[in-house]
Amino acid sequence: MDEQSIKQLIETQTEAYEHRIELLSEKYDEREQKMLTEIRNLRTEVQNLRTSLESTQRELENFRAELPKLRREIKQLTDSRTNVKFPEKRGNPQDNHTRRDNLFIEGIPEDDCETAEQTGVKVTALLSEELDLPTAIVLQAHRLGKFNPGKSRAVVVRFRDRQDRDATLRNANKLNGTNISINEDFYLSAKKQLMQARKSGGPTITSSASQPSLGQPPRTTFPNELEAQTTSLHPPSVSSDSIPGSAIQIGQDDGSSEGRSRQVVSVHVGQAGVQIGQACWELYCLEHGIYPDGVPYNDYGDGNLDPFFSETKEGRYVPRTLFVDLEPSVVDEVRHGVYRDLFRPDDLVTHTEDAANNFARGRYSVGQEVVRKVLNRIRKQAEACSGLQGFMFFHSFGGGTGSGFMSLLLEKVMEEFTSPSMLRFAVFPSPRMSTAVVEPYNAVLHASTTMEYDHCVFVFDNEATYNLCINKLHVGRPNYNNLNHHVAQVVSASTASLRFDGDLNVDLRDFKTNLVPLPRLHFPIVTYAPVISADNANHEQQSVADMTNACFDSSTQMATCDPSNGKYMSCCLLYRGDVIPNDVQRAIAAIRVKKTVQFVEWCPTGFKLGINSGPPTVVPGGDLAKTNRAVCMLANTTALREAWARVNLKFDLMYSKRAFVHWYAGEGLEEAELSEARENTAQLERDYEEVDGHDDDLIDNHDF
Repeated sequence: MDEQSIKQLIETQTEAYEHRIELLSEKYDEREQKMLTEIRNLRTEVQNLRTSLESTQRELENFRAELPKLRREIKQLTDSRTNVKFPEKRGNPQDNHTRRDNLFIEGIPEDDCETAEQTGVKVTALLSEELDLPTAIVLQAHRLGKFNPGKSRAVVVRFRDRQDRDATLRNANKLNGTNISINEDFYLSAKKQLMQARKSGGPTITSSASQPSLGQPPRTTFPNELEAQTTSLHPPSVSSDSIPGSAIQIGQDDGSSEGRSRQVVSVHVGQAGVQIGQACWELYCLEHGIYPDGVPYNDYGDGNLDPFFSETKEGRYVPRTLFVDLEPSVVDEVRHGVYRDLFRPDDLVTHTEDAANNFARGRYSVGQEVVRKVLNRIRKQAEACSGLQGFMFFHSFGGGTGSGFMSLLLEKVMEEFTSPSMLRFAVFPSPRMSTAVVEPYNAVLHASTTMEYDHCVFVFDNEATYNLCINKLHVGRPNYNNLNHHVAQVVSASTASLRFDGDLNVDLRDFKTNLVPLPRLHFPIVTYAPVISADNANHEQQSVADMTNACFDSSTQMATCDPSNGKYMSCCLLYRGDVIPNDVQRAIAAIRVKKTVQFVEWCPTGFKLGINSGPPTVVPGGDLAKTNRAVCMLANTTALREAWARVNLKFDLMYSKRAFVHWYAGEGLEEAELSEARENTAQLERDYEEVDGHDDDLIDNHDF
């Protein structure tokens, strides 16, 4: 093959390759253009989705803003449709029984476990068959007081129309000769007539045994068991003189419920206190039937709201509380959260600088700048109370604000108020879980500076509550919301006697009187039962005995210590819901004979009991199952010395090298204060050991 042929072959092959490259390049360009077009289309779709999402979010925010207004409009429409007249004061349970369209019928037979619907059917049958009023419409009918076997309770009846009520009164004389009687007054009218009788010097109330005037129905003679009820924790003395013709005993007061209520101011300090406060007030609103904007449900919920809520002229309820933190981020969650319209803005107090987990910053430097403002708000809350019972504080031992600023605030409150009743719910340092390296310093300093105050400090730690959520409620990865909702149940059970009626009520002073045998030993631990998840609710027993036994099980305690390594000095069991006193006594008798539950020799009684009729409420979608009864145990035990020993040991390990001490000294704390605080908590540890021993002379001679 000659050179010319080779050259021609190369050119031919080159042209063929160039042509193929052009074809491939055209295909690549076409594919690239197509992909770019698809990318542009996807970007356009993403932008449209973002725009749509932003629009939806704006609509959702607008809907949330309009939701309270819509609820109020629905409430107004419902009220106008049913012609319900709301009482001026809704704190007194008797107010619902004295409405303009209410009547009281006595003598209607009562069945066991009778429901409100069955009572309404009996009332309707009575109106139709005995009084010839088949068209009368009854909105509501329910029994008064607690069920008593063998005796029928009076029925309060509310009619839809005033005409039906008046017709029932006119036809009431048809019931003469029967055991059934109808009366339009129950409590307030009897009190007014009593006042008139005292002014005129003679009785003015006539009973069914007296001769009735023409056209008037006979007055009802109430049984001795049906006495005038009161929501007061400290009711006025009841006169020994009864009204002629009536068995109602009337207390000598002015007739207002405000004089009988005792209010409590709650103060939430630091991140832990504020977050616990959010969970507590959410639960309170659910228990009492209050919307997040403070407007009550149509049926007002249950219980007496006055101890924890104040009522405005518009009918809204505002919590008697204060949220305090030295930096605004946590309180901002309250300001912008679901319950932002519930709280008064002035009661959300923040500062610009954080305590930075430093006790000294909270007490000596940054805290001094804001304590006067907080004290003014507490004073304003106290002045708004007609009968202040005391304060409840929520904080942590380990945080800078919860330890340092809390000790400063307590000092100022004790100076401002004379012997106030106080309860403190405090997060204690956990054995292995900690959010701050200097937590032992803060805990020891706080305990030492507040040791002189002998009010109750209910302690719980995050680790014990965390394990409770995992082992009992089967929550895979509990967060602070899970923990705080469980703490809120304890707080609610502890204050249920202030807000609901019960057989045995407990107020703030009762806790200190029964749980603090010696002034320095005022750190009870808390336990709540039953701790049942929603999945296991139908497979677990929830008897009173089972709940009581669970309270003495270390796995259900919210503080990390073994009660079998100590002795109980005192124990308070607060039952709520469907609980019978006899069941409680039997359960406690069974506990007393257990060898694993030991009390100190010098406290033979040991138990303080509270029984309340208000059933427990759970947060929708929460971890706890809805139950008809529950119990909270507040126990002062010497086993807590284990927790103090752990904190003291961690303190010693750091202080032996003077680690982190310069940060405290730089904020105004003298190093000698650390040594004195450590000696104080060491003495506290020895106090527990001495009480746990059998040397009574040593206890008597020791200066507690």
